[in-house]
Order: sequence, then structure tokens, then C-alpha cells
Amino acid sequence: VGANIGKYALSLSREFPDAKIFSFEPNKNTFEILKQNVMDKAECINAGMGSEAKTGKIYTYADSLTSSHASIYSDVFKVFHEADKVVDIDFDMITIDSFCAQRGIKEIDLLKIDTEGNELEVLKGSRKMLTEDKIKVIQFEFGECDVFSRVFLRDFYDMLPNYRIYRL
Repeated sequence: VGANIGKYALSLSREFPDAKIFSFEPNKNTFEILKQNVMDKAECINAGMGSEAKTGKIYTYADSLTSSHASIYSDVFKVFHEADKVVDIDFDMITIDSFCAQRGIKEIDLLKIDTEGNELEVLKGSRKMLTEDKIKVIQFEFGECDVFSRVFLRDFYDMLPNYRIYRL
């Protein structure tokens, strides 16, 4: 979730050649590069993940439309990155629970989330899968972008009581 141009998906496909990999990328500009990079190694979906299905806006640099810093929080650019020119891109947001239900996915071996501050909302959209212990391992980014989404590390502990959390 937050596949960007697909480097992580390609690494996983080399290590686990029989795995079914889904790569979600909401930025339509980055999505085109993702598709070209991963080709048949992963199924690419041009959507973001969150706690509910809706449309949203993702922000990025006006002069770098495929930046890995893209975030749904505009302050990431205005305050943290001190960007002069920022653009917004419309996208569709879905949930992990609804995607899994539609696709008949019963279990997830690895859920990787790198959404520049939206990680907790992605997990909220997977409540059913989490409650039923259907997600084995979760890797998520936690850092300065969480200041703008107003999320604390403690929120992840509360959201994931059946998991051991390690921080690198």
C-alpha cells in the first residue's frame, strides 16, 4: 500500500516468486511508472487505501509529480518540506477489508504500508481482517509525516493489540 514505482514489489517478487502481490498506488502519474516497472510481477491498482471508500486528493511537488513524498496531508509539503509549488491529484480510496472481500482474499501474509502519514487509517480499513487474525505480518512506516496526521506510535499499539511491534 503506497507502492510508488514498485521497487519493494520487485524485491518481494524475486524472494517469493510464487506470491500474489498487489501494489496500490493512488498517484496516477506514479502509477504509470509502477505498471511499467513491475509488469507481470504484481497486480497494480490505481487506488489509495484508507478507513473508508471515498475520493480524495494526494499532494506532491509541482515539479516532481512522481515523488515518493506524495501524501494526502498538504502540510507535509507546505510545512515539513517547505515546498514552493504543490499540486493535488484526485484519486479513489478503498479499504483493505472491501478489497479482500471483493477478491475472495482470505489471508494476507505481509501487509506493507508506506503512505506518508495515512498508515493508521489504512489499518482502520482492515479492521475485519485484523479482528479475525487474517493478516500475519504488518510493516508500516512511522515518522515525521505522522505529526501532520496527528497520530502517535501509541495509536498503533492500540490498533494492533495482537501484534508485537518493533521499531527500526
